[in-house]
Amino acid sequence: MRVLITGAAGFLGRNFLEYHKSKGDTVYAVDDFSNAQPVPGYPIMQSDAASFLHSFDVRVDLAYHFASPGGGRIKIEGDPLFNADSLRLDSEFFRWAVNHTTTAVYPSSSAVYGVDFQTGSGQALGEGLFDPASTQWPAPDEMYGFTKMAGEVLAYKSAQYGLNTLCIRPFSGYGGTQSLQYPIPSIC
Repeated sequence: MRVLITGAAGFLGRNFLEYHKSKGDTVYAVDDFSNAQPVPGYPIMQSDAASFLHSFDVRVDLAYHFASPGGGRIKIEGDPLFNADSLRLDSEFFRWAVNHTTTAVYPSSSAVYGVDFQTGSGQALGEGLFDPASTQWPAPDEMYGFTKMAGEVLAYKSAQYGLNTLCIRPFSGYGGTQSLQYPIPSIC
């Protein structure tokens, strides 16, 4: 299998890189290393993902889009235009993917669910609470939630070009080697 991983040195990217390498897959890995360090034993091309994809004319079986600007909630909410870079990366990824793969994985966030679902006694969050096909979306959680919502809408719209995209919404994922800028490893 031929696999592309953007953001390959980050927490999710590194774990998927190790998985696909263990399966003997051909992995094209790219990361600009602005939020992560090189992964020993795994060649990762150093580049901005959007710039890389602009000239990467290789067909793959599966593409993971883990590249995103980092800096945690304080950076993301403290500088709203910082989120424009996330939209740039997502747009370039989906433009590339519709011509170079049939299957893509896009990590979204629980922040796409409306802030109305985060009040009172709480509510179990489920797939039906956000539908990218709808024209009536609940207000997402700040700018970060908006950019992830826009990414899911891009994934949904890409289906008309034949791209099958799986949007995942990790909730407070954590594990060994995760950056201390995230809450759970920092607390631990």
